Order: sequence, then C-alpha cells, then structure tokens
Amino acid sequence: MTEQQDSYFTKGSAIVFLTFIGGFITAYIFNVTFSRVLGPVGYGDYKVAEAFLSLGSMVALMGGGKAVAKFLPDQIEGNCEGVWDYTKFYTIIIAGVSLILAGLVVLFHELHFAFVDSNEYHPLLLTTLAIPTFAFASLLGGILLVAKRLELAFIPWRIGNPGLRLIFGLIYLFFVGSLNSFEAVIIMALSSAIVALYCFYKVRALALMPITPVENFIEPKKWLSVSFPMMMIIVLQAMTKQLDIYMLEYMSSEISVGHFAAAQTTANSIATMQLAIFGLVSPLIVPALKKGKQYVAQINRKSFKIVLWIVIPLCAILIYFAHPILEIYGHDTQHTYLGLIILVIGYGISCIFGMSTIFLQYTGKEQTVTFIMILSVLLNAILNAVLIPIIDVEGTAIATGAAMIFNVVVTGAYMYKHLGILPWSLNCKTA
Repeated sequence: MTEQQDSYFTKGSAIVFLTFIGGFITAYIFNVTFSRVLGPVGYGDYKVAEAFLSLGSMVALMGGGKAVAKFLPDQIEGNCEGVWDYTKFYTIIIAGVSLILAGLVVLFHELHFAFVDSNEYHPLLLTTLAIPTFAFASLLGGILLVAKRLELAFIPWRIGNPGLRLIFGLIYLFFVGSLNSFEAVIIMALSSAIVALYCFYKVRALALMPITPVENFIEPKKWLSVSFPMMMIIVLQAMTKQLDIYMLEYMSSEISVGHFAAAQTTANSIATMQLAIFGLVSPLIVPALKKGKQYVAQINRKSFKIVLWIVIPLCAILIYFAHPILEIYGHDTQHTYLGLIILVIGYGISCIFGMSTIFLQYTGKEQTVTFIMILSVLLNAILNAVLIPIIDVEGTAIATGAAMIFNVVVTGAYMYKHLGILPWSLNCKTA
C-alpha cells in the first residue's frame, strides 16, 4: 500500500469515526424525541415510511451512485468532463422511476392494500415525493466520495439530515404543540431536499461537474449493465435489514413495529458505520485492481483492521447499555431487549466480515453477489413468517440476524475462491 493510500485511510478513518459519533448522537436524540412524541404506533408508521424512502431512493437511482467509482474516477481526477453527462442521465432515470413508484403507491392505496391504509392518507403516500431528492443527493454523494471529499459525502447526511429533522420537529412542536406521523414525514422530506441542494452546491463549487456536455460520452447500456446489478445488491442488502419491519407491520401489531423500530434504530448504528467504511474503500478498489490482486488484499486487510477497531467496542457498548438505551425511547424494554441483543450480534458479524460484498461487486461478480443476497432475503422472509407468530419481536430479530450472518459467510467463502482473499488476509493466495 502506498504512502498516499495509507494517509487516505488514516484521515478517512478519523472522518468516518468522528462523523459516526456526531451522526449517532444527533440521530439518537432525533429518534428518541420523535419516538416519545409519536408513541409506539405513530413512531412505527414513521419508521416504515423512512425505510420506504431509503429503499425507494435506491431503486430510483438504479445504482448510479455506486457506479461512479467504476466509470468516473479518471474524469474526476482530471478535468471532470463527462461528470455532467453522467449526472444528467441518472437524474432522468431518478425522475422516471420515482414517478412509477409514486403511481404504484397511489394504486395500492386505492386498492386497499394492507400496508397502505385506505381510510386516510398513509405517510407512504407523502414519502414518494421525497424519493427524487433523496436519490439525487446519493448520486452527488458518490461523486464527492470518488473526489475523496469524505467530509462532504458523509457529514450532510449523517449529521445534517437528522439534525435538520430534529430542529424542524422541535420548532413545529413549539408552535403547534403536537406532531403526528404524517407531519413527521413532511419534515423528513423537507430535510432531504435541503441536504440535496447543499450537496449540489458543493459539487458545483468544487468544479466537479462543469456543465459542458461531452459528445458520445453517454453510454446507457454500458452504465446500466453495471449499475443495475449494483442497485439490486444495495436493495437486497436493505431488504435483508428492513424486511423485518414490513413483515411485522403485516403480521403483527403496530405497537410491535414501534417497539422493534427502537431496537432496529439502535442496532442500525452498526450498519451506518459499515456503509461509511464501504464509502471509504470504494474509490480505492478500481485503481487497486489495475495493479493486481495483492493490492486488493492490502486494502482488504486495512479495512478489516479499521472495522475491528470500531465495531467491536460499539457492539459491546450497545449490549452492555441495552436496557438504559431502550428506556430512553419510552417503550417496553422487556419486550424489546432480547431483540436488540440479537440484532447487535447479527449486525456486528455482518459488518466485521462484510467487506467481501463490495470487493466482489467491483471484480465482475455482481450477479453472484445478487444471487447470494436473494437467498438471504428469502431466508429472512421464511424465518420471519415462521417466528413472528410465535415470538413476535424476538422472532423477527432472529430472522434478520440469521440472514445477515448467512450472507457474509457465503460471500466471504466465494471471495476466497475468486480472489484468494479472506477478510483478515495480508496476502493474496492466487497473486
């Protein structure tokens, strides 16, 4: 590993860690505040809408944010010509897919589907309006990551977004005196729009996207052939972690959803750290592959050490303070405690051994990763269907944890077969 890469890892790790601390505190205060104000039922509705926004924006972007590291590293390191064409193409994709998603939600509402309440305007209806801005900001975040502006890629979303939601929510409470799930979703949409505008301003201010079209640069089939499988992987990863809350909404009570959302939000701090480390590593993978598998092994080893250093203490803290953390939400801690412990273990193992997924994506094995993720989602769904009627919240936590562990074991084994690299490998077996 070069001195420049080592410096990038050192600086990037510090940014990731400090952003995580700030983001965790901000998001935690926000979620606790909204949980207490909305109550278990309202908070459950809000978290379902939030999960839908995250999933919907991933589908709308079609993997364009992740594929930036594949198609634009040379342009961004150079004069940035072509970045505008790439952004314009995926912005059109975002607009089209967002309209389709909005139409489907309205259709399901009119057809009285169970997860979209037909007697009133369900928060999911309004959430569809926030999908384009959320997806657009993710696309800009991909550009900032490849430009190695980690602070601009992480801080606006990890700290700024929950911070804005909290501020707007408190202001609304101060003047109106109450807050429901529908109004909370409006605040979420407004905050997402502000963050997207800020990211666009910074990308333009840094001259990363000069509005100068490049002739014959746009290659829709080539771009989508890579970005679509990446989107599928991201969506399937999210479904593995979010399917539980949808199935609880369908198979159990909204009170259970609210209780589980408190545990899920707490455990999700681990997943947030994983995504940040993925973002730290992504810009280095394509250049490393050009140099050889040995360079990939070195980056993998460095990433593994960073994950261990951050995730193990975090998991220990969450397990040790599980009861006090859940009590802050104002929910029934006995009903949620075991579920939180199970989720922390599952998320922790997934984060520690999960780098194989991102390395396989950039080495032409997207379809294999997608297949493994599909199996993980199916396992999650089957276990949820079996366990929720028996043990409710604990059952869905077991299903999610088992699916996540299954995924990292299988992808890790396949990475060793494909690249000769284990998560802790210093050298490449087939180098």
